[in-house]
Amino acid sequence: MVSLPEVTKMKTILSALIGLAMLGITSLAAADELIMIHNPSCPYCQAFMKEVYPTYQESKIGQTLPLVVFNTKLGHKDPNYTWIKKAGEEGRFPKLQWTPTFIIWVGDHETGMSVGHWSGYGGSDKFYATLETLREVTKVPKSE
Repeated sequence: MVSLPEVTKMKTILSALIGLAMLGITSLAAADELIMIHNPSCPYCQAFMKEVYPTYQESKIGQTLPLVVFNTKLGHKDPNYTWIKKAGEEGRFPKLQWTPTFIIWVGDHETGMSVGHWSGYGGSDKFYATLETLREVTKVPKSE
């Protein structure tokens, strides 16, 4: 016999899956990324690049959400410029005002979307705590 909390949990999961299917999202695990909007002149970006960037890809969360850095100083010369610009025009990428901004991206670059983002960097511990919280809220899978 299934308990009431288990039934409630199953209904919640089923509702979420139906909602994702209606949005055309079939797999949250495909090509998920953490995108950093980076300005080399920004002291907070510089601190992140010194404190987190060198070891992020090897971290547990980096295995699930690889980091892609978009350099605002390169503009259209950055290899990510074209797809980020297109996604922004289509409303799949957030409007940006500050650096650094971190964006959890789900799916491929052609059809995927931002599912959450935040701006600012207040140290390594706060970065990882914020990322972990946002990943939990947006239901992006964890690495095993």
